[in-house]
Amino acid sequence: MTWRRTLLIVALLTPGLGVILVMIGSVFYVAVMQSFGYYNLVGEDSFSLEHWRKVLDSKQFSRALRYSAYIAVVAAIGSVVLAYPIAIWLRRPFRGSLVISALLKAPLFVPG
Repeated sequence: MTWRRTLLIVALLTPGLGVILVMIGSVFYVAVMQSFGYYNLVGEDSFSLEHWRKVLDSKQFSRALRYSAYIAVVAAIGSVVLAYPIAIWLRRPFRGSLVISALLKAPLFVPG
C-alpha cells in the first residue's frame, strides 16, 4: 500500500473517529465530574469527595473489588494455560483440525 493510499484512509477515518471519541469522552468526563460533586442534577454544585469516601469505606465494595480482581487473574491465567497448548497442537494440520479450529473460533461470531 502506498503512502498516499494510507494517508487517504487516515483522512477519511479521522472525522468519524473524532466524533466517537468526543461522544465517549464527554460522557466519561461528566461521570467523573459528577463523582466529585459537579454537574449535579439536583442541588448545588460544589467539590466534594463524599461519594468517593462512601465507596472506598464500604466493606461490600472492597469485597467485590477483591473478587473481581481474583476472577480477572484466574481467567487470564486460565486462558493462557489453555490457549497456548491448543494453539501449538493446531499449528500443524491433521484430520479434524479444521473442525476443531472452527469450533474454537465460533464464539467470535456471537454479537455482544
